[in-house]
Amino acid sequence: LGGSKPAAQPDISHVRDQPQPATTVKEWIAQIEAAQVQVTGVKLERTEAGLDIVLETAEGKPLTIDATKFRREGNSLIAEIPNATLVLPQGQPFVADNPTVDIATVQVEQQAGNIRVNVAGKEGLPKTAVTLKTGGLAYSLNPEGNEADEEN
Repeated sequence: LGGSKPAAQPDISHVRDQPQPATTVKEWIAQIEAAQVQVTGVKLERTEAGLDIVLETAEGKPLTIDATKFRREGNSLIAEIPNATLVLPQGQPFVADNPTVDIATVQVEQQAGNIRVNVAGKEGLPKTAVTLKTGGLAYSLNPEGNEADEEN
């Protein structure tokens, strides 16, 4: 046994060296808010019900969207998406002109720490149902607009 080498010690990581999970709701919310999500694609899809604005994220990460903060300004429907960064291959902002009869433009642009989605109507607020889709969830930008009828 005199000629054998001692077995190599495996690298042992200690719990204290690992990132610690949130232990309070306040810490958990802070971790969520600190996580910037990259929006890597924007697509417009016409549907029978109206217009879908699809936001694609890096690695399919979910966006934090608070539909209660959607608002109207003049002829526009606006959604602010916090903790998001617009990283489009074609550059930014995303602009689509005249996607429907009553919508003049759809614009998705980077703001300080968030992304703004602006849907501008031609002669007033859009009557077309506008839906923001991301991560398998859909949010109506104009909830009291024309709703799609359910099929029987």
